[in-house]
Amino acid sequence: MSRRIAVLGTGAIGGMLGGHLAHSGVDVTMISAYRRETAQTLDREGIYINGARGSFHTPIKAVFLDDIPAEVKFDYIFLGLKANNFVDAVSRVAPHLAEDGCIISLQNGINEELLVPIVGEKRVVAGISFAGGQQKDSNHYEDHDGHFVVGEMDGSMTPRLEEIVEILSHARPSASSDHVRVQQWEKLGTVALHVPCCTITGSYMQEGFDNPYVQRFFPLLAKEVFAVAEADGCTGFTIQGHTREEYEQGSTSVPTGQSSEGKGKIPEKVVDAYTRDIQRGAELEIDFTNGAIVRLGKRYGVPTPANEALISAIRDIEAGKAVAGNDLASRLLEELGG
Repeated sequence: MSRRIAVLGTGAIGGMLGGHLAHSGVDVTMISAYRRETAQTLDREGIYINGARGSFHTPIKAVFLDDIPAEVKFDYIFLGLKANNFVDAVSRVAPHLAEDGCIISLQNGINEELLVPIVGEKRVVAGISFAGGQQKDSNHYEDHDGHFVVGEMDGSMTPRLEEIVEILSHARPSASSDHVRVQQWEKLGTVALHVPCCTITGSYMQEGFDNPYVQRFFPLLAKEVFAVAEADGCTGFTIQGHTREEYEQGSTSVPTGQSSEGKGKIPEKVVDAYTRDIQRGAELEIDFTNGAIVRLGKRYGVPTPANEALISAIRDIEAGKAVAGNDLASRLLEELGG
């Protein structure tokens, strides 16, 4: 049975996924939630991908969310939006989800509990993207390495999971899991450590692993991530390839430029997502990454002072009240006792 597939979101992950699916001959439509001109450019000029799995240009169907004909229904809608945009966008796309279809979240954070009230639990598949990339402009993307993991909310292994994995495998190695929330915590921990620490210190992503101030932040943040995750029922995972014990012992150095998964290389001169968004005047996703750890920490009664301090400092950088650099990192570490 052929499926009608959509990718909601035209940012780095949405573009990478949509581009590879179209290039592989999959019937996919990219949906731009907020910029009609982006959809028009993609639909008219196609999409350009340059990166980990080679470079190519391919035609692709694209449409602005509000321009989708009422009768059009999609079987699978993959979410490639920033987490801070998705509730509004999913509410708008929900009428275009087939009755037996599902939405698959490939975002940072743990967002399924926000999706369920919109479309219902049976039409939500949890997922996580360990793949990265950058959007250069409306239809040019830089593609980094990585993989996808998906799983049912109740942990069951279903035929639709197999089909979703097959679809995603056109873009990246993909797998299903009977406890995908563990993988979500692994990715959330990776993002919550590396990305904001690069923002605070002003380091490029590849340089952040070798920055001594970043390395001093890692155990403080990791301690909180592991504690909140354990309260959430998730154990036995690593963050950036390191166990809870390794962070506690301080044995977590990573070779300069190594990817957060211990595989491959991050391209040179790539800034972190928050710095890039601050430079562009775009809304930050941090409330759904480090902020999610803080919120879940409050739910379970687990203190999260390091995550709270980083969020506050990054908001100050965003507002022009603080300057990124090692001086800021040193002050924060002193306040945190790290």
